Amino acid sequence: MQDDDIIIGAGLTGLATAMGLLSAGGARRVRVIGGPQDGETRTYTTGGGTPAAHVGMGGLGQFWHGVIPLSARHRLGASDAVFARVMEQFYPRLDQSGLGQDKLLVPWRPIRPKAAFQALAEAHDGLTLDTRLVTQARSDGTVVLNDGTELAGARIWLAAGTLGTPELVESLLEEPVRDRKVSDHVIGYLGQITSDDPAVAALRRLHRERDGLVIPAYYSADGRVLYTLRPARFDFARLDEGFEKRAVFGLPTSRAVAGIAGKLSPGLVAEALFNKVGIGARSRIYSVYYQTVAKDAYGVDPAGNLSAPDLTAIRAAADHARSEHPFDDLTLSKAPDLFLPGVHLHGSVTSEERSALNSLERVTLVDPSGIDDLGPEHHSFKLMALAFDLAQRT
Repeated sequence: MQDDDIIIGAGLTGLATAMGLLSAGGARRVRVIGGPQDGETRTYTTGGGTPAAHVGMGGLGQFWHGVIPLSARHRLGASDAVFARVMEQFYPRLDQSGLGQDKLLVPWRPIRPKAAFQALAEAHDGLTLDTRLVTQARSDGTVVLNDGTELAGARIWLAAGTLGTPELVESLLEEPVRDRKVSDHVIGYLGQITSDDPAVAALRRLHRERDGLVIPAYYSADGRVLYTLRPARFDFARLDEGFEKRAVFGLPTSRAVAGIAGKLSPGLVAEALFNKVGIGARSRIYSVYYQTVAKDAYGVDPAGNLSAPDLTAIRAAADHARSEHPFDDLTLSKAPDLFLPGVHLHGSVTSEERSALNSLERVTLVDPSGIDDLGPEHHSFKLMALAFDLAQRT
């Protein structure tokens, strides 16, 4: 029996796509092909063990830190109503009067797609979770699996991630791309401000929701850079110290705690307490971090492996963040070349490929591989809202 929909990829956007397709009820048959239950994680060529892709159920969403921008600045096409609806699905106790404001939600419990898929499958008989891999996709709605099986669907949804989707696109269009690029967010250390800076007043008004911690977000005048503040205590109170230690916060909480224990940094522990539960917002000194898009920061080979970073692109992004900040009392970092990968890869599918995909009636691309500019914010939840919206309207 043919499926109505085949979703390739079982991460956060694949989850939202399935939710959107099933939201109307009825007897819709949806197959999610996500790879093995445990799978394999690929890492950046820089940034230590920072995950860049996960081939398996849960996708890269298994490593998601959970930060959700509440601002309406960069919704990527999803309406405010859909954003609110998806938010309510996962965080029903959040005060939605804060949506649209320049704030970030740090949920007590980030969405974990593997568990969410299991719950969705238990609630919907029409949802099938398939732990094989897709090796080829065709424009007629057929996919070929790693065991040689061919499956047909009325529509294919591409959600295999920034490093996984290009291979499927090439099989669909039957035309390889030789010089493929990938954009990323860059996370950098801007410097420090003191408690006298006017921006600190907003930080001290953070509040704990029943679903998570809500903290202020700061932006450059052109909206291309997101800035966040963290209380700087102990070793972190010294300019330019501690930035590399903060890399553990791009990893899951359990590994972050392990990193803290191994480095024995009291400043890192203080940041962890603030990041997770909002303890210690009042400080004499605050670290300022920025996040912004680094266009075409990496190359990617046909196997989906990232090249070393293009430092020219990354320095250009960092220079913009350093020159456009909104703070009155800033002491700039003396190490502008320090950066961390943002775990926000995107834009690996070319504009020519996107145009060709748009002409295929049975194929929809929903993951960040098809987006040139995510904006400076954490993209995962925004893309979930967009994928949900596209799916429910199909």
